Amino acid sequence: MNNLRTYMNDRDVAAVFAMSTPWVRGQRHKRVHGLPHILDIDAIHIGSSRRYLRSEVAKVADRLANGQHAAVHGAGK
Repeated sequence: MNNLRTYMNDRDVAAVFAMSTPWVRGQRHKRVHGLPHILDIDAIHIGSSRRYLRSEVAKVADRLANGQHAAVHGAGK
């Protein structure tokens, strides 16, 4: 079972970044519509629920912690 992937919901992701759940949803909306955003990971749909891989969330958190947040995606796409 060590290979089992761990998923996070919007609330879990928001807690990692000390942001609100609507912020996570807003980031997902911006990403889908090609607008500037910071949270650059795709949600996985499980039924009608959206989940994120914990490992991908950790990568984004590390990148932001290392000051690599200037690369806002979506602008000019």
